[in-house]
This record gives sequence, structure tokens and C-alpha cells, in this order.
Amino acid sequence: MYNALEAVHADLKGLENTLRTPAAAARVARIAEALEQCAQDVSDATRQATGEDDRAALQKVYRGMVAARRIVLRLHELSGMDQSSLQ
Repeated sequence: MYNALEAVHADLKGLENTLRTPAAAARVARIAEALEQCAQDVSDATRQATGEDDRAALQKVYRGMVAARRIVLRLHELSGMDQSSLQ
């Protein structure tokens, strides 16, 4: 369910540095795509869950993945604003 995050683990772990690199846009796009894929996988698992507790827990994980994607994209946006304001 979280396999997509494995490929971007290093970029996520060092997100602050990732946002500062010249390749930030491409790396952030890969992170956002991985989080979106994980959210979809969690959503699929939620539909297959049989118990209410499992379903509720997976819904929280889904919302967390969606929120994480938005946060990463917003941080990337803000880091670009910071760099342009220095010029």
C-alpha cells in the first residue's frame, strides 16, 4: 500500500534540502505523485475493509496522504517565493 513512497523516501526525509535543489520541481512532482498513488491505494483498501474500525482507520490514513501532498506542494510553492524575493 505504501510502495510508491519507497522511491521518494530520501527526498521526503530531507524535504528541506529537496526544496532547495535546482531539480526541486521534478522531485516534488515525484513526491506528490507517490503520495497520490498511496492515497489511491489506501482508498482501494478502504473499500475492501470489512470492519468499521478498519475502515475508519484507513480513512484517516487517506486524509493524511492527501494532506501531506498538499503540504509538500505548498512548501514547494513557498520556497519558490522565498527564492524569487531574494533576487
